[in-house]
Amino acid sequence: MGFFDFFAKPQPLDDNTSFKKSYNDLVGEAIENNSFEMENSPTFKLKRGEVHIVSIPATLGTYTYDGGGGYAVAQQRVKLWKGASVRLGGGKVVRTKSWVFAERGTLHITSNRVIFDGETKNYRVLMTKVLDTAFDDKIIYIDRETGADWKFKLDQPIKPKVMASAFLSLKGHEGFLDAIKNHLKESNNS
Repeated sequence: MGFFDFFAKPQPLDDNTSFKKSYNDLVGEAIENNSFEMENSPTFKLKRGEVHIVSIPATLGTYTYDGGGGYAVAQQRVKLWKGASVRLGGGKVVRTKSWVFAERGTLHITSNRVIFDGETKNYRVLMTKVLDTAFDDKIIYIDRETGADWKFKLDQPIKPKVMASAFLSLKGHEGFLDAIKNHLKESNNS
């Protein structure tokens, strides 16, 4: 590149130039196009009418006191006489909260439940008790009606079409279960 090439007029971009889409855009397209995908190999018994969507290795994180912090004080020691003194001032215990990822296991998402089979503990929550959810290709956040919120750090990314199915299931969209059942019937017929 020469010195005068720096001042050259930039070339216009072609209309066919494709930019890399984000993971959330790919999931959004899958939802708009009703193109869902599920992994139909559950390692546990499903309830009647329940559809298995995905099972993936994950680490459960909870927003708890992490043991950090200390004693913040503004005090002074006043000597009364030899060998006796008193402290003046006040203090406050400072505790910090953060996401602590400690429990490894497998996250299962079905049409009716979220199940986490951990190494030391197992957790289950019905979809009716899930208030809100958020996701990207490495994290799934679940806000529950009762108890602490969950954040799952995924060991591997989920395909966008599978995440679209899981997201709609977590959001409790009307008609989603019927759409999944129809999809399964069509895939079994072909």
